[in-house]
Amino acid sequence: MAKIDIAVIGLGVMGSQHLRILRELDDFNIVGAYDPDTSVAERARRGHPGLTMASHVKELLEAGIGAAIIASPSTAHADLAASLVEQGINVLVEKPVAADVEQAMLLSTVAGTTASRILVGHIERFNPAVRGLKDFVRRGSLGQVVSISASRVGVARPAVPSTDVVLDLAIHDIDVIRFLLEQPVRVLGASGGSLPGNAQLDYSHVLLACGSATGAVEANWITPRKRRALFVTGTEGFAELDYIHQAVRTYRGKSELIGDGADLYHCMSQTSEAEVLPVARREPLRAELEHFAAYIRGEEGPVITLDEAIDALVCCVEASRLIRDSGHDR
Repeated sequence: MAKIDIAVIGLGVMGSQHLRILRELDDFNIVGAYDPDTSVAERARRGHPGLTMASHVKELLEAGIGAAIIASPSTAHADLAASLVEQGINVLVEKPVAADVEQAMLLSTVAGTTASRILVGHIERFNPAVRGLKDFVRRGSLGQVVSISASRVGVARPAVPSTDVVLDLAIHDIDVIRFLLEQPVRVLGASGGSLPGNAQLDYSHVLLACGSATGAVEANWITPRKRRALFVTGTEGFAELDYIHQAVRTYRGKSELIGDGADLYHCMSQTSEAEVLPVARREPLRAELEHFAAYIRGEEGPVITLDEAIDALVCCVEASRLIRDSGHDR
């Protein structure tokens, strides 16, 4: 099977991780890479011996690439993706798909005029624990899901962020909630704020609705302990997911009818012991890149569509707007 000629644009933390895995996969041939920051580009060159470094994206196109990974700052995502797909290049663009909804919709318009494939890097969809929990929920093992809550907290990277914490962190869990329940998500409310002197939101709580279930997502850059967890409550059980350790524990439960006459009451009165859901652990980014190759070749449909990625962006933009309009960010 012929390898896919690919380039990586943006060589920060995520771009470097993409390069690391691409070099290990038989699906791709790395033609080159580009970052407008020469110091970042030089660091990537030293970290990946033999890597061809382009001085401009145009050089990568002239080299005949068939695919590209966009891991640049989010403000450049949509414009870069649109320009590449217009030229027939298949694109994996990191989340968020764009910095704002207008840019995302312009990308969607361009994408509709081309046969190029676009995949948005919502990496938690490739976390085997998330996929295992999705199957568990789909089988009805929790009964009707009534609520989902998530906590994605920890310290910030030592760099000025280009987006707020909602777009950077909360977007993961907002998308996972949709993925698990297979229904659109909408924002009911949001609160949050910034550390003194900071322009971007550093902490947030977002209240959501997804079908008949409610959701709550906590995200921040200020908790001095990294945590990535999600909790699902259903009418017949409960599940807790640890994203980092790719672990899922479930608890069975079912309501019983107590009382008599007009005083009948459905009551969940029994606790239960945890059961470990089997999960075959693997690196989500590797699974994402393998899927990207299969998607390009037409062997698989997209795990996440462009419309779903835009919906996640819309929710985040709305949540950030609610926080800023309320004045709670100050």
